[in-house]
Amino acid sequence: MKTKNLVIIFIVMLIAGISFALNNPFVNMNAHDKIYEDNGKIAESGDSYSYMKKEGTSSNNKSKLEFNLSGMETLWEITTAEETVIDIEFTSDIERGNLKLVIISPDNVVQTIFEQSGSGTESISLEPGQSRIKIVGKNATGTIEFKLFPTDSTTLKAR
Repeated sequence: MKTKNLVIIFIVMLIAGISFALNNPFVNMNAHDKIYEDNGKIAESGDSYSYMKKEGTSSNNKSKLEFNLSGMETLWEITTAEETVIDIEFTSDIERGNLKLVIISPDNVVQTIFEQSGSGTESISLEPGQSRIKIVGKNATGTIEFKLFPTDSTTLKAR
């Protein structure tokens, strides 16, 4: 009888351990870290991320965030009916890890706007259709702030 109870306890503990390992956010964060170098994953329409901290907003053509991020999140959708160029003014301070801001064209081509810490202005060519701006992090801690300067033919939508 004791042996049977020990076997049952062992099986329950084994199942609980496997369940914890599969649902552990620290294990899944490793999968989010792998996204950073994979433009195929970045170009996907969905998002996959783990924030240990996220403060800030995206509105009025501007995003301002303080974060600890692994994975990717869409911050803006930009729609244009014609080829155009928009400017993006940015400042970033990355304390740890890796971070980049990217734009994904309507045909899913990924272009890096900026990476890591720095500041400046980038001019981005847009094709007709819907483009997306994503923040992509690999165990990244820091702050970013950027402002979009759309043309008359572009529509911005914060996500």
